[in-house]
Amino acid sequence: MIRAIFTAPVLAVLLSGCIPDKLNTDPEVRGLEGAAPMQTLTELYEQTEVTLRPGGEVEVLLDANPTTGYQWSLMPGWDEQVIRLTDQSYKADPVPLGVVGSGGVSRFAFEGIAPGRTEVRLAYISPGGHPVDTRTLRITVVK
Repeated sequence: MIRAIFTAPVLAVLLSGCIPDKLNTDPEVRGLEGAAPMQTLTELYEQTEVTLRPGGEVEVLLDANPTTGYQWSLMPGWDEQVIRLTDQSYKADPVPLGVVGSGGVSRFAFEGIAPGRTEVRLAYISPGGHPVDTRTLRITVVK
């Protein structure tokens, strides 16, 4: 009984060292922003931010259905000294033969070139050529 009374507090103290402390992780992750070689965004909100390093890439995958006349378009104006467009493509969803009007995914990929900040604007354009939705991706490239 005395042994159990003594062992329980000692065990509790030893195990408390195993509980992760949010403040202790900061030195371990500091400086890792943008370290992933490829970041994939499948949901782009009205304004989304991402950090890259030179040579790092970000790809944006957005549901689209150009067979109905609606498609995502890349608007001009990003800083080509900070990032470069590496891919702009569309891949249709697999469907049985003869099915029409199915959607797919628009892909926009960018590579970080040099430290700086820029914005990429995407617009979902209607058959009449009018934007019905817009999204902004803010990209920061760090050393």
